[in-house]
Amino acid sequence: VSAPALNTQIRVANNYTDGIQWSLNGSTKVTAVNLIYSTAGINGTFDKTVATGVDATLGKYTWTNVADTISNDVVIKVLDKTGGTGNSNVYGLSPSFKILGSIVVNQPDASQNWEVATTDKNITWTYGGTIGNVNIYYDYGTGYNQIANGVSPGTNGAGSWNWPSIPDHVSTTAKVKVTEAANEAT
Repeated sequence: VSAPALNTQIRVANNYTDGIQWSLNGSTKVTAVNLIYSTAGINGTFDKTVATGVDATLGKYTWTNVADTISNDVVIKVLDKTGGTGNSNVYGLSPSFKILGSIVVNQPDASQNWEVATTDKNITWTYGGTIGNVNIYYDYGTGYNQIANGVSPGTNGAGSWNWPSIPDHVSTTAKVKVTEAANEAT
């Protein structure tokens, strides 16, 4: 299994064209495979299903709508299911990768101008997956500065935070970033 590669970050609810890839190493006996995974590493239980009965000769599969099974140690198993039963001793394993939640900042967006010292501006975001509290940062082109930490992520996939006062720094390239506090890669 060559994809996902080691330490790849897969996001909940996203789609990955040809996200799972494998080789039959010249075998013509394996015609169908099941794609299953463990969220507890190579020694974990492979109890989650991506797809069953996939044509093994394709060597790839598009993983759609990744489930909310967040983990830092996920392993895919491509398992022989030729003839419906297959051979449980014929399989391939991916390297360990991650399934992470996702956060998308909605406000502010590139079309907005927020005036210095205003107090009525809300940073808003949507998220996918089960995530913990978030940290919020801004950047005027010199690197991100934290403005809030440990903020509730929100409910039902949406969150917001009122920016108490916009800093006295004029910029046309300011950016805002929201990350999961426990996993800044989210």
